[in-house]
Amino acid sequence: MVHIPALESRSQESPAGGSATADGAVVAANDLDLAIDRELDRVDREENQVRYRGQYRALIPLGHPGAERLLERLLDESRLFDRRQSCANALMDVATAKLIPTVEEALQKDVLMEVWVERELVLLLAKLGQRQRVDRWMFDLQKRADQVPNTATLPAILDALTRLGDLQFRSGLIREASETHQKRIDLLGDIARRVRPELRPGLVDEQWAIHYNLACCFSLLGEAEKGLQALETSLASTTIRLEMALVDGDLKLLREQDGWPSWVERMKAGESGPEDEQKKEAPAEEDGGKR
Repeated sequence: MVHIPALESRSQESPAGGSATADGAVVAANDLDLAIDRELDRVDREENQVRYRGQYRALIPLGHPGAERLLERLLDESRLFDRRQSCANALMDVATAKLIPTVEEALQKDVLMEVWVERELVLLLAKLGQRQRVDRWMFDLQKRADQVPNTATLPAILDALTRLGDLQFRSGLIREASETHQKRIDLLGDIARRVRPELRPGLVDEQWAIHYNLACCFSLLGEAEKGLQALETSLASTTIRLEMALVDGDLKLLREQDGWPSWVERMKAGESGPEDEQKKEAPAEEDGGKR
């Protein structure tokens, strides 16, 4: 995810007296904002292509005051979208159950809340143990995804699978997310076999890209070999770069494997085996494009 770096004005953002941290220390308002900005800028600069659990762990020592400040920034519609999205991501690492009442209040009070902000807050509640809303969303999406595929229903099914996989992954249902990603890959493969040749490249490229999500799932599930295979397949996509895998925290298990350094060198050299070349030439002709 690409962010727009920006240091933001702090003159009217926090009470002048500061806030108490989890260990009882007092953090001046400006110091709190400075710590948040510094870490958001670091992630923007060093890891702006990926998002993963623990990415903003350096902000955890800010405690509940830090979580409250991040929530305020997320809800502030006058701020840059990418900066607000960064705050939403950071909340996933910093917030504790102590923030639940404030989040619930925000959801109830703002009936015109932006859809993406509502989604982020519902996912945050799920992460903090309040799963009712996100489970209801996933149930509705699953019903849409289970429709019989035809010309009329395909767009809705693909959209539902995309959103369902994201909600499952981000709410901690990793195995379910991997299955949803695979269903989407299979469906795209089936479509690619049936459409006109000039329409296939885009579908195939999307198939390859989804394998990156699959690699993250396998890595978090402890299935390193499957994860590495999925990651290698994803690199055939025009939207996935090797640099992403080098910093993505969800792929940590893969980077810890003995063969990782040699695999990286092989990817940098653009080397691939006969099986890989066959996949790249006709990914949709075998098993619905499964990898």
